[in-house]
Amino acid sequence: MAVVLAVLLVAELAVRLAAGHLPSPQRWSAPEIQHKADQLAGWTAHNGRPDVVIFGASMADDGLDPAVIDRALGKGRAAYNASLVGTPLDSIVLWAERHVVPSLHPDVVVLGLSPVELNGNIPGDAASNKAFRDAPAARAMLGTESLWQRATRLAGDVSDVVRYRTVLRTPTSLLHGRRNGGTGLGMINDPPLTPDGLNLTEHNEPYNVFLGQPVTPTMRRNELAGDLFRDFSVSAGKVALLRRFIADLQAGGAHLVIVDLPMTAEAVSYLPHGSADAAASAQALSDLATAAGVPFIPAGVWPTTYFGDPVHLNGRGGATLTTALLPAIESALRL
Repeated sequence: MAVVLAVLLVAELAVRLAAGHLPSPQRWSAPEIQHKADQLAGWTAHNGRPDVVIFGASMADDGLDPAVIDRALGKGRAAYNASLVGTPLDSIVLWAERHVVPSLHPDVVVLGLSPVELNGNIPGDAASNKAFRDAPAARAMLGTESLWQRATRLAGDVSDVVRYRTVLRTPTSLLHGRRNGGTGLGMINDPPLTPDGLNLTEHNEPYNVFLGQPVTPTMRRNELAGDLFRDFSVSAGKVALLRRFIADLQAGGAHLVIVDLPMTAEAVSYLPHGSADAAASAQALSDLATAAGVPFIPAGVWPTTYFGDPVHLNGRGGATLTTALLPAIESALRL
């Protein structure tokens, strides 16, 4: 028994010493969510309470730059981008209400939205929402853990051997260490991030180039028309979810700014009814903002020079868009 205990103690000490070089155990449904959860875990201790937190999906993830807000406010790290690539609105709201807002208590919340978040006909939404809810960290957040899952989580709180057990099964973890972002096509769902949450995948890309390779309009059409824009219509259920989300944020003391994220003319052409669908989406968001009494920024159609692809802004576009929001953000902070 003494030998067994000694071996366990040595193993525990070894893992604790190595923990700083190990990747975090994957407890969320996607790598980016895990990276952002890791960043947020120590945010207030290192930076204090943030003035501004940004929520949205991939278009907000790389299109709203916290560093631009930081420079404008002159207060160090005052903003964080908590947007999640490839995540449906339902899961974004859960992430915001149950995880991010309770820990950060931001003064201002920026919602970066688009026709994608309002479309009720995206084929993979149901599976993505289920994967999000079924992830161990989400189950703990939502109170849906089994007894075994809860016991394992609590054991991991006191034992690094238990906490890192899945990581330790992959010996190469000891060699590559704690990465922030994938490589190659893995960057799509595991993008490199700045310390304040900005997605850098297309930060330096010119239009229709991804990972240094040209992307044809046919490929983009298949990705958008056949997936995110498929059978587009403004979902009454998603509008109602946003209405409740906005009300909950306001009840908690946050001030809001709602942004209709810009797209290229090419992206608009991939919607089933083109500009009419884009206008319907913008009107739905405008109506929500008006009803809540919050600023609404309609970005509209922008030139391709600001984009890495038809819907995702590059670094120049992100800086331009965020700069355009500064008056509304600064006004909200004064309320």
